[in-house]
Amino acid sequence: LMIGSTGVGKTEISRRLAKMMKVPFIKVEASKYTEVGFVGRDVESMIRDLVISSIAIVKAEKEEENKEKIENYVLNKIVEKLLPPLPDAASESKKDDYQRLLEAMERRVLDGEMDDKIIELEVDKIHVEFNDTNLPPEMAKVQESFSKIFDTMNKEDKKKEVTVKDAKSILKLEASNKLLDMTNINTEALKRAEDGGIIFLDEIDKIAISAKSQ
Repeated sequence: LMIGSTGVGKTEISRRLAKMMKVPFIKVEASKYTEVGFVGRDVESMIRDLVISSIAIVKAEKEEENKEKIENYVLNKIVEKLLPPLPDAASESKKDDYQRLLEAMERRVLDGEMDDKIIELEVDKIHVEFNDTNLPPEMAKVQESFSKIFDTMNKEDKKKEVTVKDAKSILKLEASNKLLDMTNINTEALKRAEDGGIIFLDEIDKIAISAKSQ
C-alpha cells in the first residue's frame, strides 16, 4: 500500500520494481470501477492485459537470446533479393568471385549503404499485439494508427516493394514469428503473470469513505 501526493512517483516505483523482477505490470484506476466494482468482465480484462504484458516481456527476452539467428535470417533474405543466385553449373572461379561479391554485399547491407534500395518481399501475414492499456492518450492514438497500418497490410497483396531499411524491420518480425516457439513463450508468460504479475490499483482514495462521514 503506497500513500503520497500526486506526482511523487508511486506508480513509477512499482513499475520499476516490476521491470527489475521481469514480471508484468499494469495500472488501473479504481475510480473507473466505482459503480460496478472489480467484478466480472472488468477483472477478466485486467488479467488479460496483465498476461499480454507478460507475453511481450518473455518474447523480448527470447528475441534477445536469439538475436544472432534473427539478424542472420534478415541479412540472408535481403542479400538474396539484392544479389541474384549463381547458376549451379558455374565454374569454381565464378563461385569464388560470387562468394567475394556476397561478402561485400553483406557488409554493405549491415553498414546501411543499401538502405534506400527497393526490393520485393513476399510478406507473411503480420500479427502484432497493440494492447498496452497504460499508454497516455496521445500515445494510444499512435498505437491505434499502427494497428490500422498492419491490418491494411494483411489485407493487401503479399508481395510488397519496400526499401531495404523497411525490409529489415518487416523481416525481423517475420524471423521472430518463425524462429521463436510461441507455445513455450505463452506458457512461460502465463506462469510469470500468475506468480509475480502486478496490478497497480490507483486512485483508491477517490472511492474511499472516511470514518467521519459514516
